[in-house]
Amino acid sequence: MEVQGRVHYVGETLEVGSTTKIKKRELLLVIDEDQEYPQNIKLEVMGGRCEMFDGIGKGDIVTVKYRLEGRLYQKVNEPETAFNTLKAWQIVVNKAAGNSKTEDVSAPAEISSAPDDDDLPF
Repeated sequence: MEVQGRVHYVGETLEVGSTTKIKKRELLLVIDEDQEYPQNIKLEVMGGRCEMFDGIGKGDIVTVKYRLEGRLYQKVNEPETAFNTLKAWQIVVNKAAGNSKTEDVSAPAEISSAPDDDDLPF
């Protein structure tokens, strides 16, 4: 999925979790600005992808590719409920929208488990 909007907020990288600390960072986009009720959309990245939002600032027009994730949660003696998260995996600052930035700040490629070829003769 993909969404385009104006950056309202880029969060700092935080460590979350009670036992195992995991890095997390949020980005808040405003979409449908020309409508009567603009929408505020929160996207997030985790772990090594937190650097993906570096260089992005308030007011930038960006296109974000993301996936929708959901999970179930239930407190004792309460009904089950679901939580949804929009996980960003690529962000591009749009030059055509009046920004001077054109870089693609996609997350780095997945780490391969293939052996290194550092001993090649060239």
